Amino acid sequence: MQNETPSQRSVAPFRPSCVSFSWILLVGVLALVSGLRPARATTLDDLDWTVLKPKAVDATEGTQLRILDDGSVLASGGNPNTSVYMLELPTDLQAITALRVEVMTHATMPGNGPGRAFNGNLVLTEVTAEIQGVSLLQPEPLTFRNAVADHSQTKAQGPGAAIDGDFGPENGWCPEGQTYHATSTLVVQPLKAFGWRNGTIVRIKLHFTSRWEQHAAGRVRVSASTRTEFDRLIPVQRGPADEAIERSVERGIQYLLKLQQSDGSWFGPDGHMYPVGMTGLAVHTLLHCGLKREHPSMRAAMAYILSKDPIRTYDIGCALMAIHEYGEPFPRDVVKTLTKRLLDALGNGDNDNPAIWGYPRGYGYPNDNSNHLDLSNTQYALLGLRAAAACGEKISPAVFDKAGKSLLQMQGDYGSFSYRPGERPTSSMAAAGMTGLLICRDELAKGKGFDGSVKKLETGLAKCEEWLRSNWSVDENLEVPRNPNPNFRWYYYYIYGLERVGSIWMKRLLGGHDWYAEGAAAILKRQAANGSWATEYGESDSNTCFALLFITRASSSTGSSLVRRAEELGLDKVSFVVRATPANPLIAWVGELRAPIQQRLERGERVAGVDWVVNGSSVGTVKLPEKGNPLLERFALQHILDRNGRVEIYAIMRFINAEGAEVGKESSNLVSCMIDDIADPRSREMARDAGKNLIAVSGSSAVATSEFDGNFAPRFAVDGRAPTSWLPKPDDPNPTLKISSKRSVVASVVKMVQAQVYGIVPNDWARAKEIEVQINGEKPKRYFLLDDPSIKQRVLFKPQTVKQVRITVKSWYEGFGQPKCAGFKEVELYANPAPDSEGEVTAFSAMETLIPFGVDAKSEWRFATIDPGPEFARVEFDDQAFVLGAAPFTGGNGAAKGNTPWESTKLWVRREFMSPEKDTATYALSLSIDDKAEVFVNGTWVGAIADYTRGKPQGMTIPPGIVKPGKNIIAIRVEDTGGARAFDGALFRYVP
Repeated sequence: MQNETPSQRSVAPFRPSCVSFSWILLVGVLALVSGLRPARATTLDDLDWTVLKPKAVDATEGTQLRILDDGSVLASGGNPNTSVYMLELPTDLQAITALRVEVMTHATMPGNGPGRAFNGNLVLTEVTAEIQGVSLLQPEPLTFRNAVADHSQTKAQGPGAAIDGDFGPENGWCPEGQTYHATSTLVVQPLKAFGWRNGTIVRIKLHFTSRWEQHAAGRVRVSASTRTEFDRLIPVQRGPADEAIERSVERGIQYLLKLQQSDGSWFGPDGHMYPVGMTGLAVHTLLHCGLKREHPSMRAAMAYILSKDPIRTYDIGCALMAIHEYGEPFPRDVVKTLTKRLLDALGNGDNDNPAIWGYPRGYGYPNDNSNHLDLSNTQYALLGLRAAAACGEKISPAVFDKAGKSLLQMQGDYGSFSYRPGERPTSSMAAAGMTGLLICRDELAKGKGFDGSVKKLETGLAKCEEWLRSNWSVDENLEVPRNPNPNFRWYYYYIYGLERVGSIWMKRLLGGHDWYAEGAAAILKRQAANGSWATEYGESDSNTCFALLFITRASSSTGSSLVRRAEELGLDKVSFVVRATPANPLIAWVGELRAPIQQRLERGERVAGVDWVVNGSSVGTVKLPEKGNPLLERFALQHILDRNGRVEIYAIMRFINAEGAEVGKESSNLVSCMIDDIADPRSREMARDAGKNLIAVSGSSAVATSEFDGNFAPRFAVDGRAPTSWLPKPDDPNPTLKISSKRSVVASVVKMVQAQVYGIVPNDWARAKEIEVQINGEKPKRYFLLDDPSIKQRVLFKPQTVKQVRITVKSWYEGFGQPKCAGFKEVELYANPAPDSEGEVTAFSAMETLIPFGVDAKSEWRFATIDPGPEFARVEFDDQAFVLGAAPFTGGNGAAKGNTPWESTKLWVRREFMSPEKDTATYALSLSIDDKAEVFVNGTWVGAIADYTRGKPQGMTIPPGIVKPGKNIIAIRVEDTGGARAFDGALFRYVP
């Protein structure tokens, strides 16, 4: 063990050999992770096909072809830039209507891919063939009229390019083998059926002559079919690759986690009306995406849900779905209460109404208290009852029987469904209606005496599927008759409904369409750079949930779970490759040795050890066992992490000669991954505070010197919901919020969260900086707040009966949307600091500037525009090659005037600062970035800015324990993605 520090906690390198227990454990972990991938069918139904086993094979340019037992042909030997494979295939089949060409995977191919290219890909330029009767002397050409494939890399590289007669270098079908590393299928249809009674010889040529060198197939197999229904022979369409799905899911998860509020909740559409629904949907989604119930965000969210008392249908349905997904032990009393509320709301409590749901009487939307019933509320009521039944709650089958009959009454003549009878049918309501029918069918099928009802429900399902067949789209929520100006607000709501139908019904095809392959491809194209999905109406939280639930097949018991992947950077410039599992504890290992390492070993050099570096700190050395073989050794490391955030790992392999003297070292690639499952002070505080805010029981009211508008009234600062906010008018010189209690409560802690519009970038609105707090009219005290609207910041005072709290904003961190409008999301009262409240943020008595903004004063940073490598963030890194420049750094079109020109797309900057011994201060950065940046302090990742800050600073608190006494290094990697580019930064020290 080398260079271990207390902040690294326990660091345990382990030295597995090929048979060691630790290595077996590591392999087991990796196999478990790999086993989470969803199984997706990508081949045809072999009952429709007969494999044509070759009689003879040949290839041009030195390629060797070998016939395998399964009738496939394997390529080996020379791999020329272009190749032509020739296969002679005898068959007794007559009336052949189609040929299938499978390009198949094989272990001898790069990455086990279907192609011989370095990345496992191939390009089939053209398929040509001739046929000859066994008793005939002359062959005749075989002409193809149609071609289909399970997947094509681009539209231009589609299956038609393989039969168009164009042998040019830019032409050909490409199955994207470098992404899928899986068998892919091309089906070609002849102009007319063929096959002689006495036997036929098919001579087929596969031309691999594109400009992409060495892109021939590695293994191919040809089959024939005599089916006349060509539609049946169309290959199952391949959806996005597993890796693409997993990356998309990971980005979506990180986006949702960033939206979680300081009380553990999510806001969602119409969040003022639904305090629980969006949080329930987010929990349901994130658990399906692979987060464990022990994840700190899930614990906090469930504590929030269980502290509330939902009364509206959507809220109750989503809460029950979250409770069921969270798993046992279920809160039985809560489940029973919520189930009763759903049952009481059936038909809005009126026996004369249909057995469907709406907004419960008195809680309409937005101000409709009438007897409102609709299919959307009904869908979520049935989903809630389904979850309640799965939690063990007994629900009479008569409820599902009545609901099923009412749904059939709502169904249109052609199988369609509408939001309410008489309104325009839509795809989203078709999915909602089918979901309801499926739930009722499945619940009734569990009992006896409902066979007739089950059959009627199945008939209704079949009718609606036919409506979907005629009105199919995964690109929009169709309205019939077609709306020339479609409303895309409900697109993701529809797409998740489609997933529920396909998964609950266990159907690969809906209306003749591969709903998952088509839908997943459409969804991935719509994901934003920040990981979200949204429409012009916004609502990125709910829409992101719906999109994630679709691509993870959330309603299916065999759907996909998240496979967390570490990003591997700089693979083209390194001597060996390391890999890691993005979890805590972190496991990293050497995955591949390249030529420079092999050459050293051939010269007789030995591996002295592999030094592992995590977030810029050396965490241990793993040495080669005395009799170990470096070609087999994985030099694996297990490292326990102590905080969430991005982790960057790389390794240095050191070599010695026969005499034991060091003879050099080689560096690996950089592995980067996000860790989010460590319980930190913020998540513990969320869960600990749930249901304990005394303002909720004191009947408090709030008034203010001003309010921005009715959406940001003072009452929202005391409504028990972090996403809502009080904001003053921008011209209010002393914005003040006064909270008065109707009932006496004894408290000693007031907590506040700076206002920020939900889902907007953190520096859109101004944030409270310097405040005055007055308790019960006593002398006010002044405090400084961190620039962080995601956290609670507290003020401690002597225990007393609190009747009034007054908070005045004296200064603010300027925003770009509303630069001088600073208020609060929530103000809370607590009796005493929690016993385990270490790490909670206490407001500060003073604020010092250690590094000023360059726009305010002279401020110099060392910088480089050429990648200095992964070690640039370490304190020990030699930055003498960096240039000294004054901030701001600017460049590009439309950039403001700066002090140092920045003309490249990337910038690496470093700056040191000093910290005293036994320092109890908190340090925070404030950055102005265009377009994005990742920030390290002493080699440890402390945060990222994912979007340009619109010319205004954005705060970033440095977590405790990272700043050390003496010299510290700030290292920032800045990237420009187009247009103007800019960097400026400041460092502040907040004193308790």
